[in-house]
Order: sequence, then structure tokens, then C-alpha cells
Amino acid sequence: MNPASFALLALFALPSQRPADERMPIALIHVEANVGGASGGHTAIRVGDFVYHYQQSDDPLLRVALLRLMRDDWHGFRHVYAGLQNRTLHLAHLDLSSEDVERIARRFSLAYVEQELEFDRARRRREDVRWFEALRDRTELPPLRGAGLLQPAVACDEVDTSGSDALVDSSGSEALWNDVAATLGGDFLANELGRVERALAEFRLEEGATDLEPLRELLTLREALRALDERWPLARAAAVDEIEDVAFPEPFSARERAAITRFRDAQSAAILALLRSGRPDRGLALHVAIARHRALSRSLHCDRWIVLDPFPDSAPRLPVETESERAAQASLAVRATALAQTVRDALADEQAPAFDEARFNHLEDVLARRREARRGARGGLVRVQVGRMVPSHGRSVAWPFALGSCAIDGTDFDERAVTARALCEATERGIADRHGYALIDRNCVTELVCLLDSAFPDDAAAAAALGARLEPGEDLAFIPWVFHEDAVSRLRIEGVEVILSHRLESLARLEATKPGVLATMREATTLASTIYVPRSSDGEFLFFTDDVLWQRPLRGVVNLGYGLGHGVVGVFTAPFDGGRRFRAGIHGAFFSLPELVFANVRKGSFDDVVDVPESR
Repeated sequence: MNPASFALLALFALPSQRPADERMPIALIHVEANVGGASGGHTAIRVGDFVYHYQQSDDPLLRVALLRLMRDDWHGFRHVYAGLQNRTLHLAHLDLSSEDVERIARRFSLAYVEQELEFDRARRRREDVRWFEALRDRTELPPLRGAGLLQPAVACDEVDTSGSDALVDSSGSEALWNDVAATLGGDFLANELGRVERALAEFRLEEGATDLEPLRELLTLREALRALDERWPLARAAAVDEIEDVAFPEPFSARERAAITRFRDAQSAAILALLRSGRPDRGLALHVAIARHRALSRSLHCDRWIVLDPFPDSAPRLPVETESERAAQASLAVRATALAQTVRDALADEQAPAFDEARFNHLEDVLARRREARRGARGGLVRVQVGRMVPSHGRSVAWPFALGSCAIDGTDFDERAVTARALCEATERGIADRHGYALIDRNCVTELVCLLDSAFPDDAAAAAALGARLEPGEDLAFIPWVFHEDAVSRLRIEGVEVILSHRLESLARLEATKPGVLATMREATTLASTIYVPRSSDGEFLFFTDDVLWQRPLRGVVNLGYGLGHGVVGVFTAPFDGGRRFRAGIHGAFFSLPELVFANVRKGSFDDVVDVPESR
């Protein structure tokens, strides 16, 4: 599957609103295999509106494969795996008491938070290394997260500030400054800035210490206070403005404007609350709230959406190389427009939930990804980021005081850089030991079972709640499909549900509306199918085998020859296509081998899928 498509559609939907009296569903999920995924499938657990699953990822800094607990929205998970990845889902709904449902939900939520804190600690220590090495080498400091959302006044002199956007920012920032002055006092910002500057001047590290996170938090807070006091405008690079490609020609209605105004006022209230709080880590939150206030003011003035760009600075940019990929990106842009329109429709609906932080972040996410899809449709590079994003555009700032004026002076940087790197490497080794992937001993099945068992105080309690205790990796149960069959046979199951892959679901609809041998034969091949468009990443193959059994070996023989044939031709076309045909042919031949013994792995995948059937 095209990673750009995955990132664009993985989490477009907001979590659904579940009635308070409805019991939270708990279901073990087996995801059938496909090219690009594990050949034995994948295992996950649905807990309410979330899906938890362990996913293998390669960390370029650790140079090891990690197994990381993911928490995805159920609709997005279903869309990616059953839709884009074209893999049938098998759900085994567990028959549990309400107390055990809550116990499992709490355990998985806690495990996810603990893991994210652990990875965040590693991120902070990597940042310490970068900062000390920059100080040692007298190079520019690494960017502060969030500080790039607003444009410093000194930089505004270098750009045209005579346009309406600058005037709107000036008006909105003045109103926000007046709110702060009226509520907290006219000298509040100046006093707070003075306090932060004194804290920076007095900043000290104990001998041998390397934790610069408190310093970064002070610097981030200082920049946020300056942005408020000096009325900095929204940074151009941090905004997504519909004027670049207008999605909604109609101006805001009166109800929409009222909803947007209420949310802008809520940002003002949030800024005041953060200023009062005294939290040391409030700098990033302040930057986001101030920048959103600026963006909402512009939106109201210009009668079009202007939101923050939520993509992190580290988001990779991937090429869109083929015509089919460009067409898929164009289709994704259309879908993103429709999704954004649902947010706008909700603003005008008195019965819809209030326009809050989650829904505005959803809109930022959709409009930013839409802009990337539009760029991809034109053949440009597409930024990719999986999961929900929060604006964090960074900017480098000057070292806050003269070198040598504090305890971490120039003679100390080299030694502290070495210490910071050693501490960072020790932290990363610990992560590798605890989260390293192993095919048999530590995979998506074994870790999920261990976590499920740990929700209960002992083995007897787990067996009483589930119907039996699951042993991680027992016999061949480290293989996802073996584990699923074992769980269904041993646990107390309320019901089994199958969500067909996109192709099989589309094929069933086609056969129901246009029955006949000709349609069935046509959809059996990749060349004639009206559902599937051949993609080089799936490998070269002729026949689908996921919907047949007894014909599978014969079709596999044809697919094997078809793939090898393309591989031979690819030897001669390699100078012209960079070896693409050769790789696709060999890839196709390799994944035809299981079909010779009645097994199926390859099913084809899709760049874009409108939707997959809803589940309970």
C-alpha cells in the first residue's frame, strides 16, 4: 500500500459518540495476510472506539526493529486494513462482565500512556545531545517545538506586512493583548517576561547533569510571552490557507460565524488559564492557542478557512511517481474536501456537538492532508505522517545569555555532550531490550496476550473473566491465524463477525447486481477487473486467489509463470525504468509460491477506497 495513502486516510474520522448506557465492545481481531504485511496476518483488540495493536517499526537511530503499541480509531483502522490494504477482518467479540470490560480498557490505556512517556523520555534525551553538540560547536540551536507557529517582529520587517492578513493579525493580536491586560493587569506580560528572563539568567545544571528540557521549556515560554506582548502575527509557513485552492466557495453562514467566534473566544479563555496556571510546560500549549486565535481571526475576516499546519517538521516527503498514484491523490483531495464539509455542516447544525478543540484539530488535519493530496495529484512530493497531528512547527532561537555566564560554560560543553550521548544511548538500549521485535518470542500476538493477561490480578481471575487463560506463544499460537482459532475455541465468545476486504465486498455487490459467469471471470484477473487497478507494489500477478480454494494451485502456477516472465522482460527494461518491472516480476513470482500449496497471502491493495462496511 502506498504509504502516502495510509497517512492520508488512517485517522480522518473522529471517534464516534457512544451512548452512555451502551456497553463498550471488546473484540479480538485477526487481520488476514497480504503483501506488505505479515504472512501470518496480524492481531489486534478492539476496546470501545479504539483498536490497540502492536506494530513493527524500524527505528533508524536505534538500528533495531521495535514493537510499538498503537492506539487507532476503530473507523480508521477498519478503513486502512479492510479497505486500503484489502485484508478481511475476523472479529471475535468477548462475552465479558461490565467490570472486566472496564478493567481491560484501563489496562490498555495505561500501557499506551506509559509507553508514550517512555518514548518521549528518549526524545528528550536525543534533544539534549543535539543541544549540547550545537553549543559545543557554536552552531545554530535546534528548533523549539511550537515556536515557529508565530512570526517574530524582527522577521516581519523582512516580508510584506501591508496586506489584509497583517492587518487582521494586528487587530486580533491587539484584542487578545487587551483581554490579557483587562483580566490579569496591564503589566502582567512585562512582569512574566521579566521573571522568565531572570530564571534563564540564573539557570544552572548540577555537575554532570545533562537534562536541558527545563531550559527548553523556559525558552518556549519566553517566546510565547513575547508573541503576546509584541503582537506577533501568524507565521506564513505555519498556516494552511484556502486561498491557495478554494474548497468552499460559499461564505460562512451566520451560525458558522457564531460557532467560530465562540471557539476563538474559547482560545482566549485557554490562553488566560495557561498564563494563570504557572505550569512549566505551558509554552507549547500557549503557542498553539495564540496561533489558533490568529488563524480564527483571519478566517472570520476573510470568510474562508485558515488553519494551522499540523505536520511535524520531521514529516518525510515521498514522491508520487505513477499516473495511478497521482489519480489516487486527486481522489483523496476530493474526499478530504467532503470530510471538511462535514465539519462545516456541523457548525451550522444546532443539534451537532459543540465546535471544540478535537473538531478544530480534525479540521486542521484534514485541510493540511488535503493540500498534500492536491500537491501529489500534480506530481509533487507529499508529506506523510500517520495518526492525528498537533501543530508544532519549530524555530531556532538565540542562546539566551552569553557563553560563560552560567554553570554550563564553553569549557563544559564537550564533556556534557559526551555524557548526554551516553545517557541517550543507554535509554535507547533499554527501549530496544523492552520493545525489540522477535518473530517468535515477541510479536504482535505474544505482546497483546501478555498485556491482556496483565489486566487481571492473577491467572485464575483471567481464566474466570475470559473463559480460559491464554498463554503467550503456546504451541504455534505466536502465528496470528493460529492464535485466533485457538482463542475462538477456548474463550467465552459472544459472537463472531467477518468484515470482508474491499475487493471481496465489492465483488459480492457486483455479483448481486450483475450476476453471471462473464462478470465473475472478468473480475478473476488483474488485467480485466473493474474493481482493482494493478499496482507495482503488489507485484506482477494475473489471477486473484483469495476467493477460491481448489483452483488456487492451478492459478498459482499461472501467476508464478506470469511473474517470472515479467522479471525476465524487466532485465532488459531496467536501464529505462530503474528495475521497477524486474522487481515487480520477482516479487509477484515469490508470493505465488504459497498458492501452489493452497495458501494465499497476496490479495492486491488500493490507493483509495471510498469506504468499507460499518460494524457495530
